[in-house]
Amino acid sequence: MDNVATSYFQTQKKLSPNQARWQDFLAEFDYELKYKPGRVNVIADALSRNSELAAISIAQGHMKDRIKEGLAHDPQAQTLLAYIKDGKTRRFWQSEGLLCTKGNRLYVPAHGGLRREVLKECHDSKWAENPGIHRTLALVEERY
Repeated sequence: MDNVATSYFQTQKKLSPNQARWQDFLAEFDYELKYKPGRVNVIADALSRNSELAAISIAQGHMKDRIKEGLAHDPQAQTLLAYIKDGKTRRFWQSEGLLCTKGNRLYVPAHGGLRREVLKECHDSKWAENPGIHRTLALVEERY
């Protein structure tokens, strides 16, 4: 594991009800938790970053093309593109035909159900594992 706090799980005196259930379940198995820093334990490090994998999987090929296409039909996007052209904004810029903002996040136009599709992708992605409303919104905000 790449989380040092987890190595103390078996010896903790105070546990939440959820932790107590897991500790009771895990007591049936013969195992030992050992801490390894992320740079040494590459597999566990990758698995613990499933939300990042979800964000990476989203805006690929087809979705990027649809976002580019939708920019022409979104009045707010057109206004932002005009500001970029006139040098009136530094918060947005154009890259590969896409409208970007801080954190290299993409602007998703309000056209053709794209925003709903982005929400659905972040919520239903096999990497996101049905994360709930707060985590879904966090996944959207990481990339869009």
